[in-house]
Amino acid sequence: MTQMIGRALRGERVGGSAEANVVLFFDDWKRLVDWANPKDGDTIDKPKLSVKGYHPFEYISIRLVEELSKSIESGGDYQIVFSKICPTGWYKTEIVYADADNKHESMESFTEFVMAYEHTKSKFDSFILFIRSTNLLDEWSKEYLDEQWMQSQVQQWISERFERKTDNIGEKLDSDLIKVVRHIAQNQSVPIYHSFEERELYDLDKIAYKVIDFPPRLKHKYLDEEFSKPERLWKVFYRSLIRFETAVDAAVRNIISPPVITTISDEPILPVNSEDNRELNEEKKEEVKKRDGYACLCCGVNTKSKLQIDHIKPFSMGGKTSLENSQTLCVMCNRCKGKNEIDFRCNTTKLSIPKKLDLSFRIESQNAISQTLPRFDSPVEYLTFRTESQNAIRSLTRIVNLFYHCKAVYKVNWAVRPYGYNIYLYPGNNPEWLLKHKIELLKYIQDKLDPNAYNIEINTQDKS
Repeated sequence: MTQMIGRALRGERVGGSAEANVVLFFDDWKRLVDWANPKDGDTIDKPKLSVKGYHPFEYISIRLVEELSKSIESGGDYQIVFSKICPTGWYKTEIVYADADNKHESMESFTEFVMAYEHTKSKFDSFILFIRSTNLLDEWSKEYLDEQWMQSQVQQWISERFERKTDNIGEKLDSDLIKVVRHIAQNQSVPIYHSFEERELYDLDKIAYKVIDFPPRLKHKYLDEEFSKPERLWKVFYRSLIRFETAVDAAVRNIISPPVITTISDEPILPVNSEDNRELNEEKKEEVKKRDGYACLCCGVNTKSKLQIDHIKPFSMGGKTSLENSQTLCVMCNRCKGKNEIDFRCNTTKLSIPKKLDLSFRIESQNAISQTLPRFDSPVEYLTFRTESQNAIRSLTRIVNLFYHCKAVYKVNWAVRPYGYNIYLYPGNNPEWLLKHKIELLKYIQDKLDPNAYNIEINTQDKS
C-alpha cells in the first residue's frame, strides 16, 4: 500500500504517470513490519569487536496510509490533519549495537532517524533534558541491552511524558525513545535535530548550476569539499563521494536537457466531436492571416500557399478553436512546433530555464544552399548570393525561436567580413542560453545551410 501511494504521488513532472490505481485494503498490523536491511556486498571475517556501519533508513509511517484510507472510504469527507502525521524534522542518532547472534563478538554502528512532529517536538526536547539529568546513562551506554529490560523503563516514560494515542505514530514511539536514550548514553551528547526547512541546504540543482561549467578536476575538488563539510548531511544521504557525484551529474544532465513538462491546464480538455470544431472556417482563417500580415510568425516566410493556421495551445491539450488561440505559421514551422504551447506573437520567453537546442529539423532540399558556392571576394558577389541565402536565415530564425519558445529573434543580419550571421534577440531573452550552443549551431549552419559561413554572433536587439 505504501509503495502504491508513493508511486501515485510522483506525477508526470518527475517521471510518473497521469493516473494511478490505488487498491484499498485493511489489515490488523499492530506496528510496522521490520523488513530486513540487506547488507551491501559479500560478508568477510572481521576481528573481534570490530564495528560495522550501515546506511541509515527510516520507515514511512503507516499512519499516513491509514489516514488516507479513511479519507478514501469516506468519499473525501474525512479531514486529514497533515501537521499531525507528517514530520517537521528529525533527530539523528548514532548507536553501536553488539551482535547478539554472534555472542557479542562484533559491533554494528547504526545511524538512524527519530521523526518529530509538530505536536511531539516539544515533548522530545523535554524528554532529552530529563534523560541528561538522570543517573541511568551508564547502564544505557552498553552495546547490548535486554529488550524486556528496556521496554519496562520505556513504557513508564511514555505514560509519564507522552500521549500514546496521538504521539505513537506508526507504533514506533518506544523504539524512538530507546534510540534517543542510547545515543545520549553512548555519545555523551544530545542527538542533533534537523528541521525539514534545512532542505534548502541540500538542493542538488543549486550545486549543479555551480559546477555545470567546471572542468572535471575542479568539479571533483569542489564536490569533495562540499561532501566533507562536517555540518552537512551529504554523507548521511549518499554514504560515499562517488554516489554524491553521480547524483550531482544527474542534476547537471537534467539542466542541460530538461525533461519535457506537459503544461496542465485548469480548463477541461474539450472532446473532439467532429472536425468542424477543430478548425476555424475559411472566413476566420483569412482574418487571422490578415492580422498576422500574411507571414509566418515564426520564420517570416510570406508565401501564401505555404501558410497554415495553428492552435497556440494545441487542440489536443484543450486549446480552443478561436481567433485569440490562433496564429499564422508556415508548413515547416507548424510541423516543428508540434504539440507545444508556443505563442509566436510574444517576443519574450516564458521559460525559466533553457531547453535543449533541437537541430533535428528537416531542411527543404530544393531551397538549400549549394555546397560548392565559393567564398565572397566582393560585395557584388555577396548581394548576388543574398537571395539564395534567405532559406538559411529562415531556418536559423526558426531554430532560435523554437529554442526560446516565442518570437525571440528581432532580426538576423549577414556580415561580409568575416562572412557569417549576426542574430539579434528581443530584450528579455537571455543570449547566454544560446551562446552555450554557439559551436554546435555554427557547425549545423556549415553542414546544412551555408558552407561558407565561419562566424556567428548573438546579441540583444540593437537600438539603431
